[in-house]
Order: sequence, then structure tokens, then C-alpha cells
Amino acid sequence: MGTSYTDNNYERIWGTKTNVLMNSSNGNYYEYLDAVVDDPKTGGYRDMERLFSVFGRVNYNYDQRYLLSFTIRRDQSSKFAPEHNTGYFPSFSAGWRISQEKFFDVPWIDDLKIRGNYGMLGTSNIGYWDWVEMINNFPQAVFGDQVVTGMTQIELKNHDLKWEKMTQLNLGFDLVMLQNRLMVSADYFNKETKDVLTPMEILSSTGHNGGAPYVNAATLRNKGIEFSVTWNDRIGKDFKYGVNINGSYITNKIVSLGYGQDGFSEWNTKSLVGGSIGDWYLVKTDGIFRTAEEAAAHVTADGKPITVGGYIPQAGDVKYIDVNGDSKITADDDR
Repeated sequence: MGTSYTDNNYERIWGTKTNVLMNSSNGNYYEYLDAVVDDPKTGGYRDMERLFSVFGRVNYNYDQRYLLSFTIRRDQSSKFAPEHNTGYFPSFSAGWRISQEKFFDVPWIDDLKIRGNYGMLGTSNIGYWDWVEMINNFPQAVFGDQVVTGMTQIELKNHDLKWEKMTQLNLGFDLVMLQNRLMVSADYFNKETKDVLTPMEILSSTGHNGGAPYVNAATLRNKGIEFSVTWNDRIGKDFKYGVNINGSYITNKIVSLGYGQDGFSEWNTKSLVGGSIGDWYLVKTDGIFRTAEEAAAHVTADGKPITVGGYIPQAGDVKYIDVNGDSKITADDDR
């Protein structure tokens, strides 16, 4: 059993004035705010984060053959509303050392263990106050001969934010053979992240003017295999050496984006539901124009010159492929 507590606080107070007075006797400006006459302003804020965790683990080991472990943790974060700030994250692992069984009789295998685990973790990777509506004092109004400062809410926040959860399944084995000289490990993993905390753009007609508010939206999946092969040996009495080869193959998929979204773009990449994150979408090319005659012959089926941003390519330019046949190379239609 164990527990941990994190308390982060940051406070800032500031004040300004303009039109600093000068000391006529020495030509220097006064260094104190009381000697500044115009436009007094003050401000301040406080950022606060608290994380309280309780965790426990139970291990079981029978004759080095059957290995079991169960872990659970409870996390409570101030980054979420009180009704959503607590998350429970369990994990379980098991191992079977087959080489310790009586029926196992393979002289050239020194150790063989099959293992697997399944677990869940939580993430609160957002700002301190992304679930709290903020009020500012920017607006001013005139009543009679007085200027009165008002207050308004310009940011819409999501009070229903909750923990982002990642679950992962691992299956693998560890093999040692040839008098402990050759070691082989292999793993298959399948990781799924749900309720991904991400900013979501909303219409400015809602009155929101504070950036994209955070939501629990996407579901992502990563799966693949990893392997490692190591050879350790000796030449003579004094020379030892080791060789290791490892590799992995990973795929990722956007299972869903939530809120009716089917994809998004960023620079030259697109991310679509059912596809990978950040697939590159570029205009197709077919080499360069080597001669002026080759450039002049780059036309559509009805003889129209194919242009790039209104420009007719010349010798030495990149040859772009007009995918939709409209005689215009554009990022929207030809990627």
C-alpha cells in the first residue's frame, strides 16, 4: 500500500502606471510607483493543482512457476469538477514459467516463461482551470459622469471533463537457451485510449472568445509487436562479447473523434476516422519538365494547359499530376 500527494501553487501580483516623473536635480526617473501619475493598473491570479493518489499491490509466486500480480490505484485531481475528479485504475499480470514444470524436458532450453498483463492508466493533461468558467473585468460603461468597470464571461468551459483512460493488453514470452547464451523476447500489445482530452473549436456566434475549450472526444488504438534477440558468448578466457537485435512494428488507428467529427487537417496531414493519425496528403508529382516542348505538352484531355496557381510550368519546373482533370493544380482537389 502507498499514497502520494502533490500540491502545486503559483501566484502573481502586478501593478503598473505610466508617465514616470523625473528628478530635475539629477535627471533620473523616480523608481517608485507613487512618483508615477497616470493610468494605474493592478492585477493578479493564482494557479493551483492538487493530486492525491492511493495505490496498492498484491503479488503471488508459487515455486517460481506461477506468478500473479494485481495493482490498483485511485487518483483524485483538482483539474476536474468534484463529481468527475476521481479515477480508479486497475492492472493485472500473470506469468507461467513452463521450464520449471516436471513434464518439460528440453535440454537446450534453459528458461521459458509465458506472460501477459492488462491494465488501465489515467491522464489529466489539461490546464489548471479548464472546467471553471472565468470572469474578467474588461468591459466599461459610462453612467453619468463616471466610468464604471463591469465583468463578463467570455470563455465557455466544459464542466463534464473527466479522466482520459488508456487500457493496454500485453502478451509475450521470454526464452533463454544454449547455456544462457541466446535470449529471445517477443511481445504483442494492443493499447486503446478513450475519452482523449483535446481542444474542440466552437462557433464564435456562441459568444466564446477564449480559445478552443477542452472536451473528452477521441478514441485511439495502437497495436503491434516488439522483439529482441541477444547473443552473449566468450572467446578464450578474457574476451567476452554480446550482440543484440531488436525491432518493432506498430500501427495506429483513429476509432472515433466524437461530436460528429470524421476527421481533421493540420498542415499537409489529414487524420480520418478509420485511418492513422497524421497521414501525409501531398500533390502527386511525375518528375520535372526537361524541355520546353515537354512543358508545353502538359495539357488536359481537351487541350487546356495545366497551371499551378495560375502559372504555366516551364522547363525545370516540377511536373504535377492533375488528378481531377480541371487543368488547375490545387491542394484541395489533387491530393
